[in-house]
Amino acid sequence: MDSIDFPEKTKKQQRHWLTEPHDWCVSRQRAWGTPIPIEGESDTLDTFVDSSFYFIRYCDPTNDNEMAAKDKIRQVDLYVGGNEHACMHLVYARFVNMFLYDIGVTPFEEPFKKLIHQGMITKDGEKMSKTKGNIVTPDDYDPDEMREYLMFLGPYTQGGDWSDSAMVGIRRFNGRFNRWLGNAQIDGESIDVGQLMSDIDKNVEIFNFHLVISSFMKFYNSNKGKVININTKNELTKMFTCFSPNFCGEENF
Repeated sequence: MDSIDFPEKTKKQQRHWLTEPHDWCVSRQRAWGTPIPIEGESDTLDTFVDSSFYFIRYCDPTNDNEMAAKDKIRQVDLYVGGNEHACMHLVYARFVNMFLYDIGVTPFEEPFKKLIHQGMITKDGEKMSKTKGNIVTPDDYDPDEMREYLMFLGPYTQGGDWSDSAMVGIRRFNGRFNRWLGNAQIDGESIDVGQLMSDIDKNVEIFNFHLVISSFMKFYNSNKGKVININTKNELTKMFTCFSPNFCGEENF
């Protein structure tokens, strides 16, 4: 446990689960799924069995003879998943990988170098549920606005509470930013975007996506009185479309 970069709360849960280990019933009464390799067995394997080693197969997908060639297997650098799997999938995957390591299939004992948990998006302070009738349907929103809003909502690992009124703020910023870029001129002013790019790279690396959007907002507010040149416009548009793919930088937004 000391050699892996997991959230401390998850480590604590796993350590507790290991002083009180439980049996893992791997059979499921379903008509679909991975067959249990025993003749005449009608049950299938628990999906957690598959999810415990599928990432190894991804390292060598064209190999038809075995799970993966050992020299192509790589340890997962970063694993993003829900904390609800702390003592299920995230224990099973470690257990299966350790077994594969012991028999010489994988070259590393731990499957994941680093783990982070995404936060939960709630509605009116509660977990979204069809039963409660408080779900948000993505089809009802512009995909770019929704993407930006979810980024801006708060720290990635904390999540936040959904608000339609806050979504309006994203829409207004997009409109202003887009019109400003659309007014660029060939002989306009050149603005150095190096610091903005550096800030964005740094925040993406540490999953501070909310600071990515706020960086764009601060940059716009500091320079909105200027008429920029086409090259600056193209640099900013290219950067922004990494997070808002349909953003166009045109006057007719």
